[in-house]
Amino acid sequence: MSNDFNSIFKLLPSFYQKLEESYGRGSRSCFIAAMPGSFYGRLFPDNSMHFIHSSYSLYWLSQEGLPLNKGNIYIGKTSPKSVHDAYLDQFDRDFTNFLSVRADELVSGEHLFMTLATKIDGPVAYNVQDLLGMTMNDMVSEGLIEEKALNTFNLPHYRPSLEEVKTIIEKNRALKIRYLDTIQLRVIGAEAANCEKGYVFNTNTNAKYRARSLRAIYEPIFQAHFGDGIMNDFFTKLAANISQHQGMMKSRINSLVPSLSRT
Repeated sequence: MSNDFNSIFKLLPSFYQKLEESYGRGSRSCFIAAMPGSFYGRLFPDNSMHFIHSSYSLYWLSQEGLPLNKGNIYIGKTSPKSVHDAYLDQFDRDFTNFLSVRADELVSGEHLFMTLATKIDGPVAYNVQDLLGMTMNDMVSEGLIEEKALNTFNLPHYRPSLEEVKTIIEKNRALKIRYLDTIQLRVIGAEAANCEKGYVFNTNTNAKYRARSLRAIYEPIFQAHFGDGIMNDFFTKLAANISQHQGMMKSRINSLVPSLSRT
């Protein structure tokens, strides 16, 4: 997985300009810096941070799982229990480590606030991971991807339940739960993105929009394992699968919101 931090930094001059336009010249009171390193390791000195926010990062695992999940790229309906257990075990280790290092960095009494994707509740015919896996299997059937490559790939993320997150947090005695709940957010489709442009919503347009959004997230991961040559075909086929099945997909996603304080 990769992030284009160069593009982010190129936007900083315009960001600072907007601050001055909104609050007046000389009012720039925030300073932006990047810390090299994984958020699963130490980034800041002891007792130096008053507020830490992690936004949709912690369900990404520090490493891929073992090839135990034939025909699936995530925890699917045909995945054995050992696959779920392996994902949960890796998340437990990663999240425990994250909490430990952030607790060292926080000033006593100050706060750690997180948002992370959680399990889908209730019956649902298809989710994003199902459709990604379905598209991969379609390409195996067409000879565009080797079956061995599919069987040795696992998406390196895990959507924990509220109970799993609570259990892990409570093992860290340096942090106290102030708030822990689940919120629902609507999945933004093309109808929301293009309404100002006067476009008429239709299923295919929405599917292409969602496929492009997913490409921004998953393409670097897929490229590293399957190579660059199949990416255009893959995301074109993904858009077709989304268009065909989006009526059976969730229109909202669940997110966990834990707020902790340093004891």
